[in-house]
Amino acid sequence: MDRVTAHINTLATLKSTLVDDSIRAIQDSDDFPVFLSNILNDKGHFAHAACTRFLDALRTELESASLDIRQQVAGSLNDYCIWRFNGDRDLSKTSAVNRLAEVIAEHAIQQVFFDLSPVLDPSPLSDSRVFSFIPRLRKSFYTKDQLLLLEDTSDIQFTPYGIHAGDYFIQYHRFLRRGFGSRFNMDFLSRLIRFTRQHPESTVRVAIDHSRIAPAREMRQIMERDAWRGRPFQRTDLDDPRAVGITIRRTPDRSFERVLDDLDCLYVKWSAKDRLKTVEIEELHVGRRAKDYVLNRYVHSIRDIENAEFIHLDGACKCYPAHEYGNRLPRTGEPCKAPTRPIKIKTFRIDGCIPLEEWTDLITFWFRGNPLVPEYFGDQVALKF
Repeated sequence: MDRVTAHINTLATLKSTLVDDSIRAIQDSDDFPVFLSNILNDKGHFAHAACTRFLDALRTELESASLDIRQQVAGSLNDYCIWRFNGDRDLSKTSAVNRLAEVIAEHAIQQVFFDLSPVLDPSPLSDSRVFSFIPRLRKSFYTKDQLLLLEDTSDIQFTPYGIHAGDYFIQYHRFLRRGFGSRFNMDFLSRLIRFTRQHPESTVRVAIDHSRIAPAREMRQIMERDAWRGRPFQRTDLDDPRAVGITIRRTPDRSFERVLDDLDCLYVKWSAKDRLKTVEIEELHVGRRAKDYVLNRYVHSIRDIENAEFIHLDGACKCYPAHEYGNRLPRTGEPCKAPTRPIKIKTFRIDGCIPLEEWTDLITFWFRGNPLVPEYFGDQVALKF
């Protein structure tokens, strides 16, 4: 084994207890390795201490290596790690060494973090961390199907973000997450919880993650991330000329959509004049660029409210000069208009009657990959997917 390979292996497996401690702390706080920088910068984060200890050990290991070994370690990174290791890569500088250590830490954590093997081959209930901290939950747990009774009590409240049980925050099963590894499927969970409360005669049970538990304050941090401004989509509003205005749906500050796709929010504006209502929907990114432009998908549609039908729909990509784009992002109200009118390249246009189901279907899939659009339409698209 050559020196570089040996050194990489040392870095990747350095003090495995530090890696395990970091993974457990991040999982308990319902966070993700891609947000490691945020965790390291937030001294109040539940996983800060464990991740800092791991990073310090990696940094010490790199600092003790020669410049040649550091460069060869950096050169052996995979494409994702190289992308994360951006900026100045002069590894004679402390700042570059620190960033390389962070990239390696994130990679080492990710190698294990999303592994579904523990879910497919679960530990016995006697090893449940949840039951060890909250033994009273055993009384409402159905061993046969491994499900917890979904029923609010004086000290147990179910929310789409997790379960508040006294002094603790426990999480739903990983198969109740989007893609089995992202945030919880909150749209489904909110409906399941609502069904339980509206139909108390029914028995509803839900799967939990026995390996993750944290102080209740961690749940509060998660619940504060989403933000609405304005009304969600209501079918009854479509032909009401008074139901106009702006809705802004933001992405959570540390969501995958914001970090990986630079998605800031969804902007929806309804207006009315005479017998026609107009809606404009635009996704606003903070950094998706092509050359010197920021690119946003956009739709414009017109509804004849006397005949209760959509009569026009067109889609386009708006291209904003990057140096002026900051004025387009919302702060406290309606986004400002960029000083320079964006280039608008149309992608499709429909003139004629468009039934509501086809209308929402076309818009949702034009914005495919943007989760804020189906969230805005709510039940109207949930009925189809």
